[in-house]
Amino acid sequence: AAMDWDDYQALNNFRVDHSLWAGGELPFQARFFHLGLYFHHPVALYEVVAGQARPIVFSPDLFKYGPRVKDKIPEQVGNLGFAGFRVNSRADWDRDMFAFLGASYFRAVGASKQYGLSARGLAIDTGLDRPEEFPEFRAFWLERPTADAKALTIHALLDSPSITGAYTFVVEPGDTTIMQVDAHLFPRRKIERLGIAPMTSMFQCGENDRR
Repeated sequence: AAMDWDDYQALNNFRVDHSLWAGGELPFQARFFHLGLYFHHPVALYEVVAGQARPIVFSPDLFKYGPRVKDKIPEQVGNLGFAGFRVNSRADWDRDMFAFLGASYFRAVGASKQYGLSARGLAIDTGLDRPEEFPEFRAFWLERPTADAKALTIHALLDSPSITGAYTFVVEPGDTTIMQVDAHLFPRRKIERLGIAPMTSMFQCGENDRR
């Protein structure tokens, strides 16, 4: 069925008391995005504890569906998976620290808690005479932090017809959030234009810029 932004917001109302690592004394919590609107491809999510990974399984009980969509949700949903996830820190449980949502897009905030640019895991053949290729993060492994952890470690699998890659993100919050990225890429074909650490923004110009 057709869905607009308000429908998706009614669908994507995650119950914060169901956050990964909620209820403990850990410095981070992870919350998950529902599939829908522009986000149709589920990503596999895992929690890693003491070197062992366990799947994080979708349940409709994780979400509080609003009246716009509540009657449209079937009784037996099954394991839909998630569109992505966001992480909050002890410094402010109500505001995101960073988020991964859609293709290979991710973004983070600092002390201002204001999102700006979005980063991408990789860009392939942008600005050429044919459509660019959008690699996607297919799976994430979130390492459970210790009680005194200053940073959170996340591993990811990136994939597309032309390339695959293994990523590790080490994210440390603060006045300036620091995200260290380690990427190992394995091309499947010759790639004409490869964008490493690409950034995306909808800002074009302002009143003080030359046109």
